[in-house]
Amino acid sequence: MAVASAVDASVFDGRGWVDATTGKPVFDAVRRRLGPISADQVYTMVPHFRLGGDGAAKDFSIGGLIEYLGVLSQIGSFTFERYIDPKQGGRGPFGHLEAVRTIGHDRLIDN
Repeated sequence: MAVASAVDASVFDGRGWVDATTGKPVFDAVRRRLGPISADQVYTMVPHFRLGGDGAAKDFSIGGLIEYLGVLSQIGSFTFERYIDPKQGGRGPFGHLEAVRTIGHDRLIDN
């Protein structure tokens, strides 16, 4: 979900993915319909909302994490971050996120 929130906050909130047409959370419905995933998989929209999907629960499928990141990096850039726990020097009572590197680029075609 952290990758999703970095990509576009308009279809993601504190509850997870939301249907772009209704604003209702879809993560629990997606998980019930598709079942659990492994560490190298993600729930992904088909088509992705930036390619015409609306993010409804019925539009999700299971895909590979590496492939998903490859598609996202072509759609737009996002920053890979690491969590710093307060016990390990993180700021504030809940720690903080620290940028590691930017993945992708900000435009698809250079003119």
